[in-house]
Amino acid sequence: LAEAERAIAEAEKARIGLQQSRGPPFGAISRIEYTDAGTLVITTPPSGMKSDSVFAGAFSLAWFSTIIPATFAGPGLFMVPFWLAGGIVAKQAVVDPFVASELSIGKFAWSLGKRYAGKGLKKKEGSTNELRGAKVEVAVIVNGVPQAELRLYGEKGVSGFGLGLGGDELEYLAGEINSQLQKLKLESLDDDVV
Repeated sequence: LAEAERAIAEAEKARIGLQQSRGPPFGAISRIEYTDAGTLVITTPPSGMKSDSVFAGAFSLAWFSTIIPATFAGPGLFMVPFWLAGGIVAKQAVVDPFVASELSIGKFAWSLGKRYAGKGLKKKEGSTNELRGAKVEVAVIVNGVPQAELRLYGEKGVSGFGLGLGGDELEYLAGEINSQLQKLKLESLDDDVV
């Protein structure tokens, strides 16, 4: 049985090696590195201002120019959902294009940090054993166009990042993350066998 598990582990390592030898898709802007200790580090830069960000910003200005006078003219509590909707659109225009992320997955621990204009926004971290994998999913639809992000699934919930990257690049990153998790799992099995 141990010999069969070792053969399966070797086949899986070969599959992972082939997947990693493909390289990132053309035009990829994220950076993938492996430290000397074998830790995977993925850095996604801010996507920057694009036409959809400019349109969302212009829409937010027009939206709030209507909502502010309406709030003072009528019942303020009734206007709360309109303020929230406008706030979400404004965030998509002003904050999201300037958020950079860094994901680190090592043998024992993982962390996902996000930065806005060089300042840390939030950081999630935990044991690598709790991670289940990564998947590309639609995070939001802007003007009828779906915007995908990478979702990292774990026992304690879901963490998203990479909003604004292209679909091919997100799929590549998900493959790298899942390969790293599989490799670490196989190494753990090898350690248990020895």
